Amino acid sequence: MSRLHANYYSCGKYRFATPAPTDESFLYSDGRYKTKMTAHDMPPWYMRGLYYGYADGFLNTKNVSKLVYNPNLCFNHMFKDDFLYISYNSPSKRRKIFNAEEPYDEYVWGFNIPKFLYMAERYSGYDTAPIWQQIEEKRLWFQHTYPDDYKREVGDITDYRAYTQSLYETI
Repeated sequence: MSRLHANYYSCGKYRFATPAPTDESFLYSDGRYKTKMTAHDMPPWYMRGLYYGYADGFLNTKNVSKLVYNPNLCFNHMFKDDFLYISYNSPSKRRKIFNAEEPYDEYVWGFNIPKFLYMAERYSGYDTAPIWQQIEEKRLWFQHTYPDDYKREVGDITDYRAYTQSLYETI
């Protein structure tokens, strides 16, 4: 698809102060620039999810060159306050994102993290094993530190990688 020039396409124009409408028929490149593409034009390696400002959109999982997982070990949630910083192989507009030590192209947070890892491994061939190990360490910390919240939020999941694979193998 030669029309795909951005790593992120939103289903409505990005607005920080108000929620972005998701009923618009055309996608916005980087959440700003209206395109002629629709959600049906997106290839399978663009992951649909809620991104910046909870805007419905698509994020590229192909050509990933670097992933950095930043778990939050302060609060009683599994992924809610965690970030996965993303760099791509293609020339890009890298920028400083939150508390990241170096500039990155994009980021995901919350339960988009396991899905993005699965799809980056599938479409980019990126080795996500070290990040899954960090997620396992976070899971064990969460289980030990907040056992009641862990039971409510995680339940009986003991291997997030296998669980994520089972969810998305049919995609």
